[in-house]
Amino acid sequence: MQQHIHSILTITLFAFLTCILLTGCQDILVKELDIEEDFDYISELGLSGTLSNNYGDSTFPAFSRFLLAENQSIVEQVEDPTYYDSDALNLYKNGDYYNTFTNIGDGNHINQNQGSNLPSFTFDSGDYRIEVDHPEFGLVSAETQMPDPVFLNSIEVDSFNFGGLDDDESRFIVTLEFDDPPGDNYYKVSLLDDIDVVFMDTLIYGEDTLVFENYLYGYIESFNVQGAQEGYNGGYSFDDSIFDDSAYTFTFNMVVGNGGGNGGGNIDLDFIEEQFSVRWSCLSESQYNFERSYTNYQNSQDFGPFSEPVSLYTNVNNGLGYFGAENYYDAKFME
Repeated sequence: MQQHIHSILTITLFAFLTCILLTGCQDILVKELDIEEDFDYISELGLSGTLSNNYGDSTFPAFSRFLLAENQSIVEQVEDPTYYDSDALNLYKNGDYYNTFTNIGDGNHINQNQGSNLPSFTFDSGDYRIEVDHPEFGLVSAETQMPDPVFLNSIEVDSFNFGGLDDDESRFIVTLEFDDPPGDNYYKVSLLDDIDVVFMDTLIYGEDTLVFENYLYGYIESFNVQGAQEGYNGGYSFDDSIFDDSAYTFTFNMVVGNGGGNGGGNIDLDFIEEQFSVRWSCLSESQYNFERSYTNYQNSQDFGPFSEPVSLYTNVNNGLGYFGAENYYDAKFME
């Protein structure tokens, strides 16, 4: 009996594979829909942006910008989006009116306090709500929390070469330590470098040539925190679920090299400490959820029609988009 069932399954599978070969995958997986020319797509107002604080360099403050645009497509990006410029994009803190964003055109709005009081203005920790009353879509709003800033206690770097690298590359291990406060907290670590640095190696007839210049590059090779995710825009995000309300130490490996292939130039600890730094960010829950969902969405596109559907996180009421918050600063390495 089992042999008979096995034979039926084998014949069925063979017939299915033959169907794919004869008709093509697209004919099986894609079904064209007849849509009338006057079909009215669902349209919503998109509101997206992040409240940002830079607790590091006061001469280069963070900039909070929000975009308002009408969404008119469910399958692809709109080539000519309908931007919405408003003089009534209002921000509330802990339930009270805080200020109004300044309309600068093409759907872009910046915080008026941040524009007038630079470089000292920051958004204090607390609950924030942003809202706009659209004549067609009605009241569109979103809420988030600005987290308290958390600062690194130490950030150290040391050589960590153990093979598997090109001749022009060096590996380093970076160790970071901080005190996590009680409650749910969300973090992100990004590696920053000066991409304009070059090693001037060779002169031809007394003049330097670009052919022999070595261009610096660096990247995070591995990030040693459970549950951390590499983001679509660089950096690794993680939460404090495994170390809540405690001192925590973690590491990541970074690889540094130069594009010219001339033995790595002067890539030593002194050079690393001078040219590289870490951007340490404390994220709101909504910012954390959106960035991770967008990364999952981007990664799913690699598998085409065979990918699992991924929904983008949104916390906008009566609309699309996200409203997030973050504190960050850039920290140099210490040997």
